[in-house]
Amino acid sequence: MSETDRISIRRSTDEDWPKILDLYNALSQDDLEFRFMNLHHLTIDEAKQISELKTRTTFLALKGNTVIGEAALEEDGEISIVVSKEYRAEGVGVSLLTRLIEAAKLSGLKRVKFVCLPSNLQMAWLGAFLGFKLLKHFGMEDEWVLDI
Repeated sequence: MSETDRISIRRSTDEDWPKILDLYNALSQDDLEFRFMNLHHLTIDEAKQISELKTRTTFLALKGNTVIGEAALEEDGEISIVVSKEYRAEGVGVSLLTRLIEAAKLSGLKRVKFVCLPSNLQMAWLGAFLGFKLLKHFGMEDEWVLDI
């Protein structure tokens, strides 16, 4: 397996924002709605905020030099994740969320959570697979939690 075939997971750096922006620009409208709970196109400033380590912990999944997934942990324990469509169901999401859960434990958090649309079956499956429980169903949003 060559270096460009291998998928790696690492923390983001401030210089990763262009690769993060590329990932989000390649997402479908449905993917963007699932990630942001509405149709939202990431701006350069938002990509820079995602890559910075000051207010969140962000991990990237890379294939070669291309970002194929991004997952973030906010200070309050809320997590978010996006994986390029071509790499879903290959363990990338599980790897990213596992790293976020480990980071949350190391930071002293006792619970992590995510909110998703009820129609986002992939995220619900991923959360359930990793032990998250559906805490609240708001009609338009579901809140999932994991005590760690």
